[in-house]
Amino acid sequence: FAATDTSAASPAPTHYTSPITVEEIAASVNLSPSYFTKLFKEATSFSPYDYLLHVRLEKAKELLEDMTVNIKDVGSSVGYRDSNYFTKVFKRIVGVTPTEYRTQKLM
Repeated sequence: FAATDTSAASPAPTHYTSPITVEEIAASVNLSPSYFTKLFKEATSFSPYDYLLHVRLEKAKELLEDMTVNIKDVGSSVGYRDSNYFTKVFKRIVGVTPTEYRTQKLM
């Protein structure tokens, strides 16, 4: 697995704005999706989905600190086509809505 550590994890940070599947990432490193998922979780302690979610939300937090960026644009910038879904996911994981997060950061 050592040879695929970097290449397997790299699609998420560099392609987090576009739709990407475990199957596509696994194929890029010549592994089956289930084996890739197993190895990825062993190496990172995250499932590929949870890792991608983490990357997207961390970038969203950065973007939310810029008051010139519209919240809908933040969602689309990190890979969410539906701003309502972005808000729902953000609140479920972060604990507050993107608007509330932005307001808290201003204080």
